[in-house]
Amino acid sequence: TLYLLPPDRLDGPTYLALVVALSVTTWPLLFLWASVVGVSLAGGVVWAVIAALALLGLYGVWSRRGRRLIQPPGKGRDLLPDVALVFVLLLVVGTRVLQVRELVVPAWVDSVHHTVLAQLLSKMGMVPSSCEPYLAVSDFHYHFGFHASAAVLMWLSGLPSYRAVLILGQVFNAMTALSLYALASWLTKERWAGVGAALVGGLLSNMPAYYVSWGRYTQLTGLMLLPLICLVTVWLLDEGADKGASNPGLLAIGALLLAGLGVIHYR
Repeated sequence: TLYLLPPDRLDGPTYLALVVALSVTTWPLLFLWASVVGVSLAGGVVWAVIAALALLGLYGVWSRRGRRLIQPPGKGRDLLPDVALVFVLLLVVGTRVLQVRELVVPAWVDSVHHTVLAQLLSKMGMVPSSCEPYLAVSDFHYHFGFHASAAVLMWLSGLPSYRAVLILGQVFNAMTALSLYALASWLTKERWAGVGAALVGGLLSNMPAYYVSWGRYTQLTGLMLLPLICLVTVWLLDEGADKGASNPGLLAIGALLLAGLGVIHYR
């Protein structure tokens, strides 16, 4: 986002939502291209990738020193919506933690194969050609984006696959509230509308909180990305604004988000 988004244009929550979304889509795409060239991301390779990204990020911060990355509050700006959003997000995270506090492994049904596939991608370090030896399936045809992120979490934390799936699923579940804030606040030009969207989607609605009951984590990840893809699409279609279709950085963000969605959950 340091290189793709123009500085001093977005508020902090929207900027953070896009950072999370691009992180979620980057790892599956790295897995995809690693499999094309036959390179495994497991072991020291993933740390080399992270080191390279960190160096690029530090250079981006240094090259933009003295310039704001996010929209400044400005004189007279009401900070109450920001405080309310933080409070809502804390409550959303709290409810997601409470939902799984007594679970040792993710809940039944979809979580079973999600855990198996996360284990498989963690072992291979790339998109596998088959599900063997964990499943008697000779061809691998499945949207693997969520599992790629879970595999990276396993490498970085040392967590077993079932814990990585459970924790990451709840993190993405909570992050849907932030995505809803970004889309609603931009479309209405009213931050309170964004707070309301986060409140409804994160705390008042049964979905997506209920996804934990049968481990619908791949679709959940796609739903977390969808509001932000809609938001970037609005920016690209709005040719009269500074964020119009002539912005190459914005085009790159849209391409990355859409490509990532294609391997995360295409329905």
